This record gives sequence, C-alpha cells and structure tokens, in this order.
Amino acid sequence: ELAQAMGRGWKLILKSFLPKGSPPAVMHDAQKAAITVELGGRCRTLPAEIDRVAEILCNAFLNVMRHYAMIDGEPAYESTWWTGKQHALLAGASGLYIANPDIQFQQPLKKGDCLATIVDLYGDELAQVTAPVDGMIFGLRSLNTVQMGDWCCFYAEIEGEIEGLMQVG
Repeated sequence: ELAQAMGRGWKLILKSFLPKGSPPAVMHDAQKAAITVELGGRCRTLPAEIDRVAEILCNAFLNVMRHYAMIDGEPAYESTWWTGKQHALLAGASGLYIANPDIQFQQPLKKGDCLATIVDLYGDELAQVTAPVDGMIFGLRSLNTVQMGDWCCFYAEIEGEIEGLMQVG
C-alpha cells in the first residue's frame, strides 16, 4: 500500500528483504511498513539531474501524505502496478562493462536477452550479463569497468500485476 501511495510514475513494486540490520529488515522486524526508493542511481546525482530527482521524490512523498490524510489534497495513483522480486545480476568476469544500447528501463525482456557484455582491453568477450527470467531492468551499472562479482544490473522478475489501490490501513 505504501509503495502504491507514491503516486504516478511508480509502477514497480518489488519484494527484497536484505540481511539483518538493513533499514527494510529493521522495519520489517518492528512490524512497520517501509520501502526503499530507487530513482536513477549515480548518474542522477549530477548537478543537471539532482533538482529533477528531488522534485520527483518530493511529489511522491506529498502524495503519500495525501493518501494517508496527513495533509489536504487529493492523491493521484497509477491504475496498475507490476509486482515481483528483485535480482542483483553480478559480473562473471573482470573487464570493461558495455551495456546493450537497446536496453530500456522497465520494458519487458525475455529470459536470456543480453543486457551487457564484459570485454578485455582488446575487445574480446569475457562474459555476458543476461536476463535470468522474463522481466525488466530497473537499475543498470553506469561505470565502465567491473570486477568479477560486482553488481551490473538490478532486475525485476515480474510475478503479477495489481489493478486499483489496496485499501488504506
């Protein structure tokens, strides 16, 4: 419900409880609602983008407060949401990381689709990062070098779709 209350532009709701001590795990243990918001990553912290990201987050937080009647105003919602679980796809080799230029965020992909290639200094392929299941990307590495085991992609395995808002409370 909390994720749905973020408003328009927030269509992806994924479950992923991290090890003990992470903020979502602490909130879960306390039986409180919590979400982690992902928006753009490192490239969105550049001066040209930071104000836009701040505005998007501010609007989402205000929508949550409207949803819970903490402030006046009518909240806005998406009509449907994708639900599923998160996968962190890791590098199978160390080298230069080259994302597939045709990949777009939150667009359907098929199991086995190539998301990125890792090459050596001569351009010889060392490994590929592929979609583990049907789903979509919601985070992609922006650094062009990678060490074996580094994260390359945050991938959403879509398990269902929700229509309409869950009941408040």
